[in-house]
Amino acid sequence: MQATAQGFLVFQLTHSAAYLGYVGFAAGVPSLLLMLYGGVVNGRISQRSVLMVTQTSMMALAFALGIANAFDAPARQALVLEMVRREDLSNAVALNSTMFNLATVVGPALGGITYALPGPA
Repeated sequence: MQATAQGFLVFQLTHSAAYLGYVGFAAGVPSLLLMLYGGVVNGRISQRSVLMVTQTSMMALAFALGIANAFDAPARQALVLEMVRREDLSNAVALNSTMFNLATVVGPALGGITYALPGPA
């Protein structure tokens, strides 16, 4: 929702597709730079602990979402292997992918509606 509303606001203020692209690129840079480090940290610390910290930080710090995702994604993927028996692994992966893709579709739609009703503030 935040990314959708932010994109609308940037385009409304600048009328520039280039600035819209800059904002999208800037949002992905922290994750790109820290994803490998996040995987290393995830290998050395309990995935449950990593998920608790990352989920809490994503709730409290919307501006740090890119950094938190760099640590959350590897922990989430590794935790599926710990939580699910091997014979159920394909179903767990499918369910996880469905949840991710559903959030990818529903989040921007809700962001657009939220932006349209009360405005960007």
